[in-house]
Parts: sequence; structure tokens; C-alpha cells
Amino acid sequence: MPKTISELSSAAQGGPVVIVNVADTQCDALVLPHGSDNKVIHIPLQHLNQDPNAPVSLSTSLRELVGRNIRLLAKKEGQKTSENELKDILSTLWAGIVKPVLDGLAFDSLPEAANKPCIWWCLTGPLVFLPIHAAGIYSRKDRTIGSKVSDYVISSYTPSLTALIEGYRRDPLVHKDLQVLAVAQPAALGQMQIPGTRTEISHIQTLAQAREIPLITLYENMATVSRVQDEMQKSQWAHFACHGVQDVTTPTASALLLAGDSRLTLSDIIQLPLPHADFAFLSACQTATGDEKLQEESVHLAAGMLLAGYRGVIATMWTITDQDAPQVAKDVYEYLLQMSPPDPTKAAAALHFAIQKLQERYPEKAFLHWVPYVHIGI
Repeated sequence: MPKTISELSSAAQGGPVVIVNVADTQCDALVLPHGSDNKVIHIPLQHLNQDPNAPVSLSTSLRELVGRNIRLLAKKEGQKTSENELKDILSTLWAGIVKPVLDGLAFDSLPEAANKPCIWWCLTGPLVFLPIHAAGIYSRKDRTIGSKVSDYVISSYTPSLTALIEGYRRDPLVHKDLQVLAVAQPAALGQMQIPGTRTEISHIQTLAQAREIPLITLYENMATVSRVQDEMQKSQWAHFACHGVQDVTTPTASALLLAGDSRLTLSDIIQLPLPHADFAFLSACQTATGDEKLQEESVHLAAGMLLAGYRGVIATMWTITDQDAPQVAKDVYEYLLQMSPPDPTKAAAALHFAIQKLQERYPEKAFLHWVPYVHIGI
């Protein structure tokens, strides 16, 4: 944890930082607004204080719900029930956490789409498993503009204030020599095939070629651990379209599944020297899934990418569908690569834009399609 208010203020240079604390005695939020002259705002979370067990209950319910989903299927048995359950969780997060924070920041009017500020959520305890970025009221009867967090801000996360500060301390890289690594593994040994990964990498190739950006692609058997590690050390951006697994027994063994039965583990990533690292997109399942026994430590693949040197990461809280991943990746890179030079610090905005488009693809709410995607870092 940073030791001084001045260190905290450096973390807020891009937008408000919100630290949400949950405890048996009191639940509250500490907010450092952008340009606040070191003034920290304290916001009691009255709804949670009335039911201190709510975060644990919500986290347990969400884990049970998403455990019934798999990447290959956009439709599944019991989906309607799951959508209703998730809708209730999101409305509780809105009333209990997000709305009080937005009120405390005086976000009482809707910004234009192009001028939405970014906000960083630094969560603690069981809240680390919950999708604060999707909080809102989504029922047909009550849904109005201004009833969900995405109407007001672009959400990002940070596993700790130190991680956010370190991201801003690093000198921004010059992207005139940008190189992108794209890894696709549609058929990892022992796993269900995810053919959409080929389409995903094809989209990135088309966009990179149009901008004359060097792209290293590693498909299937080419994507060995040693080859991937070697190319990661040469590239500023890295994109992984593959299976991801969260190891609940040994969190540092959580991994991206590569050629054959090989695994690029969280432990491998943390130890890898990455002098050019800047942005990573982990288009794989469970890459931002924490460990229930280590709630305060954010032990997951996305956090490992930050520790290894990447300043920002797009990842997933749980399983994603093979139909959605290629389109989300395409929309994210279209947004980022339209800038000259490409600016990876706009990745949260790019994901925000991509998710809006994904929501338009489906009737009703389809929470299980878009809620898993998150941005972490800067």
C-alpha cells in the first residue's frame, strides 16, 4: 500500500480511484477524485452496512451461477434463470456500492459518450469476485438511461494502488516501432476446440496489415511455451486467443494453454523479463478470476501480466463464448489502431466501446456474454 497521500494522488491522474472496503463492522469507500488536491472522500455504504454478509452471499451466488457456463455455447440450458440471477446481483451492486460512489463524486449528469471519465475500482475481500463494472438496473420496467455505471464512466480495475502507481511511473513507450504478438490455440490437448480463435487472429492480422504494424502470429503447434516467451520479450503488445485455467489449489499454476499439453503459467509470466511490455489482451476464460482463499492478493493471470511489466490488460472474469471473442477483439483493436500512434492507455475505452456493440448483438440482456470482460491497469 502507498504510504502517503501524495503517492495516492499520482494514481488518480487519469480519473477517480475508488477503494471499496468490506468488514463485519463497517463497509465504506475511499475515493480519490481526479484533480482533488489530495483530498480523499469517505463514503459510507449504508446498504451493505445493513447486511454485512451481502458481499459474501453475492460472491457465492455468482460463482455458482457462472460455474454452469462454458465457452463454446452461447445458449445453454437454464440460461434465462441465470440471466435473472445475474440481473439481481448487478442491481444490488448498483444500489449498495456504485450509486453511492457516483453520488459522492457528484456524477449527477450524463456525460457525452466521447467524454466519459475513467474510474478505477480497487476492491477488497469477496468483492474482488464481483462485476462492479456492470452494476446497474436492467429490468424492462425500471431500466432508464442513468441507471447503470456504464452510463457515467468507463470502468477499469487495479489489484492494488501500488500497481496503478507503478503503471503511471513507467515511461510510456514510443509506438512508432510497435510489434504485436498474437497467439491462437484452438485445440489444446484435452480441451474442447475453440475454432473462433482462428477468426479472432485473422481480424487482428487484417487490422495490423492495414496499419503496416508488424504482427507475429503463433498458431497451434507453433505456440510452444519457449517460442511464446521469446516473442513476448520482443513485442509491446500480446494477444492470447486460447483456453485459460484457474488453479484453485496453487494459484500461481493458473495458466494459458498452448501447444499440445503445455502451459504458460502465472509463475512463468511473473518471472519473465519483458523490457518492451505495454498491453496484453487475454482472450481466454478465467484470466481475471481470483482465488477464494487469497482474496486480498488478486492472484490471477491478468494481475501476473501487470507484475511482469504490462501496464494494461484486458481479461475475463469467467468463461466467454467462442462466438463473441472474435468480435470483441476486432472492435477493441479497431478502436486502438485508429489512433496515430496507437495508444494502449485507451484500452479501457476500447473495451467499453466493444462491449456496447456486443450488447447490441443480443436481444434482452444477455449478461453472460458481455459481463465477463474487464480491463485492469492503465
